Parts: sequence; C-alpha cells; structure tokens
Amino acid sequence: SDPTIGTKIHGLSPFGREQVAERTRLFLQTLPSETKDFLIISSDFRRARETAEILQSNLTSPTSIELDPRL
Repeated sequence: SDPTIGTKIHGLSPFGREQVAERTRLFLQTLPSETKDFLIISSDFRRARETAEILQSNLTSPTSIELDPRL
C-alpha cells in the first residue's frame, strides 16, 4: 500500500465497522474486570486508525491512540 493513499482513503466499510464493534465487545468480555488502562498503538493507515477509534470509543476508561507510521 502507498502511504500517501492509504492514510487518506480506503477506510472501513459499514460492514467492517460493524465487525470491529462486535469484535471489540467480544474482546472486552474476555478481559479481567480489574483491567482498566489501555494504550492503543495503530498504523496511520485509515483502516487501522478507524479500527483503533472504534475500539477506543467502546472502552469505559480514557484511552490514548498513538499512530505509528512504521506499522
């Protein structure tokens, strides 16, 4: 993928967004209840960034997203 394109276009489809939301719920169900702190590290490609943002929006504690173009 070309970073000049992939960071701006080719985001998640509506179905992809639904899949991420569902997988996020399943992921959170498997965590021990005392788990509270998260740091999300994501590629800066749009699809990865959107995935990280959906995950972040479903967490109950404040969470940071760090974008790393090396990923």
